Amino acid sequence: MNRIETKIIIMVTNKLAAAKDSEAKTELIEELSENLYQRYQDLIADGIVEEDALAITMDSIGDVKELLAYLKEESAEDNKGENIHESEKYDTIARKIEKEIEPLAREIEKKVRKEIVPFTREFSKLMEQEMMPQIRAMEEQMEKEIAPYFQRLEKEMETDMKQEMSESQVPALSAINVDDIHTIKLEISNGEVEVSVNENLNLIDICSESDDLEIFEPEPGVLEIKQKRVKRKNLLSRMMEKKIDVSMELPSKIWECVELRTAGGWISVCPDLVCKNLIIATAGGNIEVEKAAVQNARLHTVSGCISAKINSPMLYASSVSGEVEIFDSICETGEFSSVSGSLTLNLACREKITTKTTSGDTELLLTELPKCVKMSSVSGNCTLNVPDEKGFSLQYKTTSGQFEAESLAFNGIMKGKSGNLSYLGGGDCEISMSSVSGNIAIYTEREN
Repeated sequence: MNRIETKIIIMVTNKLAAAKDSEAKTELIEELSENLYQRYQDLIADGIVEEDALAITMDSIGDVKELLAYLKEESAEDNKGENIHESEKYDTIARKIEKEIEPLAREIEKKVRKEIVPFTREFSKLMEQEMMPQIRAMEEQMEKEIAPYFQRLEKEMETDMKQEMSESQVPALSAINVDDIHTIKLEISNGEVEVSVNENLNLIDICSESDDLEIFEPEPGVLEIKQKRVKRKNLLSRMMEKKIDVSMELPSKIWECVELRTAGGWISVCPDLVCKNLIIATAGGNIEVEKAAVQNARLHTVSGCISAKINSPMLYASSVSGEVEIFDSICETGEFSSVSGSLTLNLACREKITTKTTSGDTELLLTELPKCVKMSSVSGNCTLNVPDEKGFSLQYKTTSGQFEAESLAFNGIMKGKSGNLSYLGGGDCEISMSSVSGNIAIYTEREN
């Protein structure tokens, strides 16, 4: 165990110090620390310095009130030591109370809509009438104070641009012989990247309106494109560097590796890219991949979103706060994660698929059942849609959420919030679904 792993475990333990020591607390610390360390490694791989990466990682935990509540409930259940019969008795009482309270809840909801909602609307209108003059006055004052600064800045930028253009003639296009090149590596600090494939092309076309690009061959077969820049101390300063947009057109062939990285800007890969390894990483931009065929695909963004259609034996996609959407894709093994963003996945997987979120929801639609499915979240919902008439075994657990699979005829033991079940004899697929405070639901294609 290295220094950072130990530091993360200590920080997680301190955040959960208010909870009593228990087996559930130990397991939660281990699982959360493992997920956070993986997130830290992803950020380091994207070029984020150690201090910033650790800060972003720990900030992603958010409010630990739900985790403390979960540990408190787990501890209370352990102390009670209730057997299955007592649990069933309390479930019966809970259902009875729910049945009696439901009419009262509906009546309260009607009164709220009738009395409180109109009052709230009237109050909002009144506040808007009183506050709008003050807001307009503040906007006018800010415009008077800030406008001269932006006018001066615009003139300075225009002068610098004219000077740069007079000093050098910027080439718009670089054409590179493709015969001996098998790997493409592109890295810029601030700018948008677009990669396309042309089957009639025999050269690598790199197009940019800036002369701040360095194109070189550090070793035989490897072409690197990098932005000229001074060394920056942190991610924010890298994202504030001069914006450089790059458009790259590749000939149609099987590439060994295509690696695209940017600190601030989206990355787009157009259809028909074929390569053994595809690596895409951006801190503040979106990632879009359309109809690519690769052996190993790794997509990662910190605050952006991911949208991809990929056929790949190994498929990995992760985001800290953005949404991840994978559609019409095929993989042997898939791993998808997000801290606070949602996961929306529609694919066929043959071996194993794993999804993890902290607070984001997960929707997984499988057109083909793999051998293993693992879905987990701390406070997000987990929803799974499986092919009709395919057998599987299911293990699920939630502490304060709900389990829904009303139309499926399961065999096995259900204990309210957890259970070990089988469907159509169990089949060859093992499914595990867990969420501390989120809901768990499983459906078939026929239901949707």
